[in-house]
Amino acid sequence: MLVPYILIDEPELTPMEAIKKSCAMMKGHKLQTFMFDLSYIGWMILSLITFRIVGVFYVEPYRRCARAAIYIELRKNNN
Repeated sequence: MLVPYILIDEPELTPMEAIKKSCAMMKGHKLQTFMFDLSYIGWMILSLITFRIVGVFYVEPYRRCARAAIYIELRKNNN
């Protein structure tokens, strides 16, 4: 989940190093992240009903910003 954010912060890492770092950062937080993703199920259904209009303009940007905030918090905790 965190690989794109890690590669943006540290472009010198190889993809495998970023994956390993993501796994280490997510240790102990996987259930919380799963519950976070699960909380968007209603929005995803609404997005499907509206032919992804709601998803493109509202749900995905909001979800991606929230994931970035999760990455920032996990990065603070792991440093």
